Amino acid sequence: MVGISGEKDRQIQLTKDKFGNEVVIFGGWENWERYYQRYLNTLIIDRDNNEIYLTPTEQWQWKQNYPELVAEDITANKYEIALKDEIDAKSWVYADLLYRGINKWLFVRYMLIRYKKLVADWRNGAYERWKRWGGTDAKWSPLYCSGYWKGWYDAMRIVRADLKTLCCSPRYIVWNGSKPGFIVDKKISRGWLKLIEELYNIRFEK
Repeated sequence: MVGISGEKDRQIQLTKDKFGNEVVIFGGWENWERYYQRYLNTLIIDRDNNEIYLTPTEQWQWKQNYPELVAEDITANKYEIALKDEIDAKSWVYADLLYRGINKWLFVRYMLIRYKKLVADWRNGAYERWKRWGGTDAKWSPLYCSGYWKGWYDAMRIVRADLKTLCCSPRYIVWNGSKPGFIVDKKISRGWLKLIEELYNIRFEK
């Protein structure tokens, strides 16, 4: 049974980068600027042999969400990547995954898994309240039926809104290791930030 056992000792900090973008820094990324510099002005040669320097301010201009874009980038840049040392080559691949939207959707998946557990906890709590209220003896009463469908509708409305919020996550998400680092966007929604803080900090029991 899934249950919420408390909050982890993690925090999310909101600050600004040198471009004026708002930056969300996750706990454990106190040296985020060092990682940030690693992804600025990364040179990528597109399939038409144009040189592109990637920056957060141009993040929304690039095609995203298709694995073949990453494959094409790596193919077009294979000689440049081969000339880099191991650390720089890895950083280049990280940067390409970031700009092609792979990081964003891995982050959304990470949050969706946590959201699924949160919704399960809501459901289990509602079931326990129903049993205390009268259980199966009250199942067919008009009061129960009207309350059930109102609650169901409200829950679906909340879930739909939260899923839309998650899918509208910022594109510039640094993902280095097993957990997200920081996120950059000029227009970070306060509703998005509130939802992410809730999902990121909750600790679930197995």
